[in-house]
Amino acid sequence: MKPYSKLIRRIPPFRNLYRRVDELKKEDAALKKSLSAAQKEAEQQYKALEQQCEELVQQCKALERQDKTLEQQCKELKKQIDVNGKRCQEIAEQERKDCAALRDELTAASKTAAERDQRNYERLRDYTANVSHAAAERDLQNYKKLSKQMGVNRYELSREAEYYYYKGLEPSRYPDALKEWYYHQTGKHLNLEHPRTYTEKIQWLKLYDSTPLKGRLSDKYLVRDYVREKIGGGYLVPLLGVWDRVEDIPFDDLPEKYALKATHGCEWNIIVHDKNQLDVNDARRKLKEWLQTDFAFRDGLELHYRYTEPRIIAEQYIENAENTLFDYRFFCFDGKVYSIWIDVDSGTPTHRRNIYTPNWELVPLNVTWPHDSGLTRKPKNLEKMIQIAETLSQGFYHVRVDLYEIGTQIYFGEMTFTPMSGKCEFDPPVYNEIMGDLIHLPCDEDKAQ
Repeated sequence: MKPYSKLIRRIPPFRNLYRRVDELKKEDAALKKSLSAAQKEAEQQYKALEQQCEELVQQCKALERQDKTLEQQCKELKKQIDVNGKRCQEIAEQERKDCAALRDELTAASKTAAERDQRNYERLRDYTANVSHAAAERDLQNYKKLSKQMGVNRYELSREAEYYYYKGLEPSRYPDALKEWYYHQTGKHLNLEHPRTYTEKIQWLKLYDSTPLKGRLSDKYLVRDYVREKIGGGYLVPLLGVWDRVEDIPFDDLPEKYALKATHGCEWNIIVHDKNQLDVNDARRKLKEWLQTDFAFRDGLELHYRYTEPRIIAEQYIENAENTLFDYRFFCFDGKVYSIWIDVDSGTPTHRRNIYTPNWELVPLNVTWPHDSGLTRKPKNLEKMIQIAETLSQGFYHVRVDLYEIGTQIYFGEMTFTPMSGKCEFDPPVYNEIMGDLIHLPCDEDKAQ
């Protein structure tokens, strides 16, 4: 530093100025140093961002390749689905043809067997003209028994084939299968979209209203809890036992008279009038066969039986003073009794049936079974029985409630949601429409709109 500069720096006005200049130089140097460091850091961050961008670009390209791969796979899957769909249609059509062919074959076999039986009968009749009367009568009776057994076997074979056919169906094919079954049973075409008659609406209920609750109430054991809750346990036939396996039934310990019933089906009963006359081995065979059968596919897709539990129960034997049992069947619609059917000897060739109004007026109607002028027994507790039936039927489009009257005691029988599986024959036929109008279905409202 020059001498005059040193001298000037000592002068008070310039001393502060030079001091400030020195401070500014130091600050300038510090700022340059800080700026250099910040610039280096910014350059490093830029390089890092540039590298990240490059990685993202690579990821995008990879995703584009994956997207193209997935798009190609989707196209291949769609082609496969189309191929499988066509194959399913072909299989379904083949199954329909096979079923029709099987039915035709069974019909032809039955016709051929009937013709053969007739020829054999005529030969046997000619034979009886040349032998003793006693021998001819014996041979004739043996022939009739054999012919009857052959007819039963053909019928059972047909029923067995239909059972496995319906059990193996895809649910999507139930409507078409039910239409075919209905035509085979009644000779009429089924309108499932807008059912009109009673038998048609029963088919609609089987397909679209087969609820777990209906299954529970169709179960001859589980329904007892429902009856107990609604009207009390005093209306239940005393229970002797319930078993999951036939081997567990103590036949020797059961009383002289009782009734064995499968809980998960209809008309699967063994009524024991004298246990000393019971063929226990035959009873066990029947019960085992019933336990192994899903009744939902036994007679026209009564699908609510899928929710029943296969078991066997034994109930106390009940009968009237006339040594018979009048079965009072209350047909209820939306919780109201419309008609009362009296059935005697159900499930036998001598089955008879009379139909009455709730005011006990005979209805001029035959349904499947003939009238019996002797069935004039009006229940002593008719009003109470109507009240019980209407209480149990609340909340359902339609249900049949079966009751018995033993002396003054009312007993509950069962609840049936698809009577006769909807294949009953009305005479006169107009009652099929009259009773159909009593079932108010959602599809009726859609049709009205």
